[in-house]
Amino acid sequence: MKPRKKQPSSSLNLYAFSDEELLALVKDNLDQEGWVTSAELADAIGLDPEDDNRSHCVAQRLSWMVRFGVVQKDKEKVPARWTITGRGIVILEATFSADLQAALAKMKGDALWRLARDVTTRYGQADQASAVMVRRSFQRAHKLRSNGS
Repeated sequence: MKPRKKQPSSSLNLYAFSDEELLALVKDNLDQEGWVTSAELADAIGLDPEDDNRSHCVAQRLSWMVRFGVVQKDKEKVPARWTITGRGIVILEATFSADLQAALAKMKGDALWRLARDVTTRYGQADQASAVMVRRSFQRAHKLRSNGS
């Protein structure tokens, strides 16, 4: 019998896997009752089945998302089950109009500071879940940019 790996083979931190990607996977893998287990998400993500820590990695990341109000944990079931909240669906499915999307695509880099100023003003007025998700999106983008990704 092959020994099982004791260390996680892949990371589920924000910089390796975006909140948007994880929320989409939760939504796409819900069962008939509207729940998904950590192990089922680990399979959907493609984490190594030989990795003993894979469900823990998923649960740890989703636990943070519970604090943001975009995921809910079923506290009655073992193994842990998760679902996306109404707020999580609203955030995940938020879209821009075609005109706004085109305007953003055409924006010159030097206008980015103005956009950032306007976004940060609006960020200060956003609900907690939206504000956290915006902050984490900026964190992820900054880290990926800094690392040349």
